[in-house]
Amino acid sequence: MTTAKERISWKSLKSSFKNQNCSEKGDKIKKWCMVIDIEKCENCNNCFLACKDEHYGNEWPGYAVSQPLHGHRWMNILKKEQGEFPYIKVAYLPRPCFHCDTPACLDADSGNLPSPDNSSPPDNSSLTDNSSLTDNSSVPNKHTLSNLHSHSGKKIYKREDGIVIIDPEKAKGDKELVQRCPYGAIWWNKEREVAQKCTMCAHLLDDGWKSPRCVQACPTGALTFQKLEDDELDSFIISNRLENLPEPVCDQKAATDKKTAHDCVLYKNLHLYYSCFIAGSVAIRKDSTQKSEKSTVAEAKEGGNVELEAGGGIGSGAIEECVPNAIARLYQNDTLIAQTKTDAFGDYRFDSLPANSGLYQIKITHTAGQINRSQSIEVVLGKSCFIGITWI
Repeated sequence: MTTAKERISWKSLKSSFKNQNCSEKGDKIKKWCMVIDIEKCENCNNCFLACKDEHYGNEWPGYAVSQPLHGHRWMNILKKEQGEFPYIKVAYLPRPCFHCDTPACLDADSGNLPSPDNSSPPDNSSLTDNSSLTDNSSVPNKHTLSNLHSHSGKKIYKREDGIVIIDPEKAKGDKELVQRCPYGAIWWNKEREVAQKCTMCAHLLDDGWKSPRCVQACPTGALTFQKLEDDELDSFIISNRLENLPEPVCDQKAATDKKTAHDCVLYKNLHLYYSCFIAGSVAIRKDSTQKSEKSTVAEAKEGGNVELEAGGGIGSGAIEECVPNAIARLYQNDTLIAQTKTDAFGDYRFDSLPANSGLYQIKITHTAGQINRSQSIEVVLGKSCFIGITWI
């Protein structure tokens, strides 16, 4: 178990005033960015356990009081099963506080970011009676000093690096704060009577750490972390195809107000959780008593191409084989939507399809030598489905 005393250092205090005047010198502000890859998450819960280890039993002055042992899930992993037997896919969605670009939880008078000014450094005597600068264990980290000064009176505020913090002292006793988050990322600590949430381990980042505990504990690389300027972030998002988590839709107006700004937590392969798929398999039946495919090809060379429809020319033999490298095309209203090839087991899947999106046509084609086989299937998509084996 880590302790607060192990984490607070004298170098944090020395760099506090330098960071406070960063904007005055014209330096570009970098913001923290966590990327969550849905495809790589295996629900090991290492991120959740690392968060609990960091925050249960520890006090981080200016950031958070001790998290309860039970109940709180600051990194909450949601699960969704899709498809039908024998083709089932499970996706996991790690969901912390998103540290939104325009947080709904901010105090009404907080604004989005503090305006840089030429204010003098904070009076250290206003922190605590025992905050002696010679006692390293009681020195707050750089943003603790800066935020106490810049965010005086605000229960929830957003820092210049994008992190949203609930002040554990000023927010004490205000249970209404829990209801402000549309994603349910704020939790109520009944024992300490304060609203709490993911702090992105700001106390560690302010002390020079490069990532929060959850990212360090992830064994699959599903969680990654970096600090980027706004223009760097834009290109990073485009090149990695990142997305915000969809906002909860409460009314028709909310459905038309598409979020364009970027939160501090972004997702990759989000379609695996929110979109539907159509999956199937392609196979062929062969009768060992009939002519071999080689002899059929030889005949085709003499008389031209042979077209086989839905297993045409194949009897009810005892041999069934999957068909790899068959081409599967997905159409809707005679428009090609997607194209893929079957894998070594003859399976294929079309992703990123909206639920309840209506009628689709699937056309399967396979060529072996000069033998062309094809088959067409229609399917009405409600939710993710496995359409079974297509025999060609």
